[in-house]
Amino acid sequence: MAEGLIVPGGEGMAEGDSVSGDVGDSALREAAPELRRLQGLERIAALGEAGAFDELLDKRNYRN
Repeated sequence: MAEGLIVPGGEGMAEGDSVSGDVGDSALREAAPELRRLQGLERIAALGEAGAFDELLDKRNYRN
């Protein structure tokens, strides 16, 4: 899971703390898209490290 993300029952909440349904649902609705974006950026970074975009660095084919 992404660092710094506070989830019910995870780090950042004391034992016995609870989150009301509406607040918890709202937090999850906001956190889920952010987590998907983070995962997407991680996939793109892995592709870049693997060289998937190296052909874009070849300026001989620029605007051809």
